[in-house]
Amino acid sequence: MHSFLGKHHLHMVFPFIFCGLLILEYTSAAETARITPSYKALVRPKIPSDSRALHNPIDAFWKASLNKAGIIPAQEADKRTLLRRLHMDMTGLPPKSEEVQKFLNDESPDAYEKVVEKLLASPAFGKHWGQQWLDLVRYSDSEGFKIDRIRPDAWKFRNWVIQSFNDDLPYDKFMSWQIAGDELAPDNKNARIATGFLRLAPEESNGADYTQIRQDILNDVTDVTAQAFLGLTLGCARCHNHKFDPIRQEEYFQFQAFFSGILYPDAIPLSSISLTPSQKSIEEKALSMRKDLALMMREHEKNLFEEIVVALDPQTQIALKTPAEKRTVTQSQLATLASKQIDRRKTKLYRRLKPEQRTIYDKTFENLASLAKELPIQEAYMGVSEKYAKPPATFRLAQGDVRKPKEEVQPGFPLWIEKEQPHISALASSSGRRTALAKW
Repeated sequence: MHSFLGKHHLHMVFPFIFCGLLILEYTSAAETARITPSYKALVRPKIPSDSRALHNPIDAFWKASLNKAGIIPAQEADKRTLLRRLHMDMTGLPPKSEEVQKFLNDESPDAYEKVVEKLLASPAFGKHWGQQWLDLVRYSDSEGFKIDRIRPDAWKFRNWVIQSFNDDLPYDKFMSWQIAGDELAPDNKNARIATGFLRLAPEESNGADYTQIRQDILNDVTDVTAQAFLGLTLGCARCHNHKFDPIRQEEYFQFQAFFSGILYPDAIPLSSISLTPSQKSIEEKALSMRKDLALMMREHEKNLFEEIVVALDPQTQIALKTPAEKRTVTQSQLATLASKQIDRRKTKLYRRLKPEQRTIYDKTFENLASLAKELPIQEAYMGVSEKYAKPPATFRLAQGDVRKPKEEVQPGFPLWIEKEQPHISALASSSGRRTALAKW
């Protein structure tokens, strides 16, 4: 029997052998990742024996590592250097000259501790360390992309983060309020403002495919939540099983399912407003004027709606044409996102008015501005909400493509972290899914 491959054809098979070896190596690496120490429960280590002359047991591990590497430790920092390091670490600012002199002159045994307490009480502490968190959760005052629309109420979340550090807010509240503050403490303003964390994804308000934009936002929320609170790059499992960590693609979308029901309104009222009888009269007058303007703009808004909607993806077109009270959860999400583009484009409809209409419009608008000064301002915040006890279904997406849904998945924790899956209780106007995640 002749060999299928002659000697001169052997070079053709080597690439396949090489690829096979790579696959074996990858499989081995993946299995190793499942038992790597970073995914095991913490075990208290034994303190190295030469720790007697050190200030803290942590120093013993540091010294043991230096000894093992054959490195001679540097001399202990002098007081001036120590103070500068402390200030830079805690506030990001160098100490003032009088602060340096005061510390140098203080010979008391608790001199260092007193400076620590002073810096912890400084507003600069919250600003410095709040900035680290804001960077991690991708805070921005605007939405990004080409339009880069300003988020007028985003600053409330920024200020809440800073104040949380200055107030020493317990970490469990700091974490859980950002994920589900509106469900856990709906009457607490700060808890609701904290959900601004879920609204910080870049948002393409001038897009055409809002089905994809909705999915992009969900992907961002999923990825950043895992990075910020679990220290995991979960996004690597969006299109396939994770190459190195023991995370299956199915688990990525199970984690995403916790967020599938959230809505993204531009502004949510922070509290109700009580009007006096005279203010109610003013509000009724203003409402009548707004109706007059709406009547004047109705035909132009109808034309604009048709111009915009025809260019959008089919699912969003259906969502916008469906009456608000009859929309599904997904349709409400798509309509909310797409309406931002429509509302922004409405501001340019003034150009379509006839000269005599512009005169009436200008006068009415001027009168409305005068009336607004006599009414209390409705305070709002940037956050999320849910209106439905049953959120939309979440599917595993082949290659992460929203157009290629596979089997439906339910909310779940990564199995290699938590074998017991969530027990979710729906709330009156919310799925309760984020509450289950926050309490995990």
